[in-house]
Amino acid sequence: MPLGQQVLAVEPVPLVPQGIVAAFFVAGGTLRHSWFLATYMEPGPRYPVAGGFILLGPAMYGAGYWAVRLAVTRQDPH
Repeated sequence: MPLGQQVLAVEPVPLVPQGIVAAFFVAGGTLRHSWFLATYMEPGPRYPVAGGFILLGPAMYGAGYWAVRLAVTRQDPH
């Protein structure tokens, strides 16, 4: 599988469960829940960790898009 497709395949993991869903769990007081990293943090960094994952998701989309565009331009220089 090409790099761009690999990145696009795993991108929803940081954005949705590790970012958005975890932020809702933290806001609701649900802590130590399953595999959501932000729920295991001390009180101070819970929201920054969830926010970091929310930012990481679109960054991975951008990296995947860039990798695909780079591969396409290398195959067809026109």
